[in-house]
Amino acid sequence: CCFNAKHSASHCNDGSKHTFWRSKEGVDDCTVSLEFPFKVYISTIQLKWFSFFCAKACTIEISEQGDDRWVKVWDNNPSERDQKANYVVDVVKIANMPTTGVMAIRLVCTERMFGSYRLYAF
Repeated sequence: CCFNAKHSASHCNDGSKHTFWRSKEGVDDCTVSLEFPFKVYISTIQLKWFSFFCAKACTIEISEQGDDRWVKVWDNNPSERDQKANYVVDVVKIANMPTTGVMAIRLVCTERMFGSYRLYAF
């Protein structure tokens, strides 16, 4: 569901404020996954979206083993968002993270505000 290589999913966690992931226009169902070379413990995730290109509905899921077993740990609530002039921030507190950590985490977007999703921090 990526728009093109210039805006691939790797841009949403590259640390640059000048790059971002962009989905294809008109596509609601998109997933961005982060896989780790070893287990990591995550307590907070920050999603930073361009204002009018954020998800109206999305979830975060984790996989302890990095396989096909995913557990939902968060559903977004647009009323809890930090709205700025040009961007929206979702701060996600993961309360039920396994004590042993996870091998993968993914953002599952199911409904967009406008034409596409545009995420520049995950």
